[in-house]
Amino acid sequence: MDCESAGGNPRAFSDNGPPYGPDRGLMGINLYWHEDKLVNVAGSNDPELLYDPTINVEVAWRVYSGPSGYTWKLWSCNPW
Repeated sequence: MDCESAGGNPRAFSDNGPPYGPDRGLMGINLYWHEDKLVNVAGSNDPELLYDPTINVEVAWRVYSGPSGYTWKLWSCNPW
């Protein structure tokens, strides 16, 4: 989390430019790839919701435990 959110900042924002847009929050969630997971967790696709640490981590869990299996490979910084 330190790397993805600049030291655990729940308001972290890293813009990837078009068409992907920014990574947001503690785990650097990007709506371009994971909008469906935000909707499943929060019932909305409002990107501001990703600044709520609880929602952000729940979305990250769904990414981590998704079809690729339990893996951190989708994050630029990972524990292995």
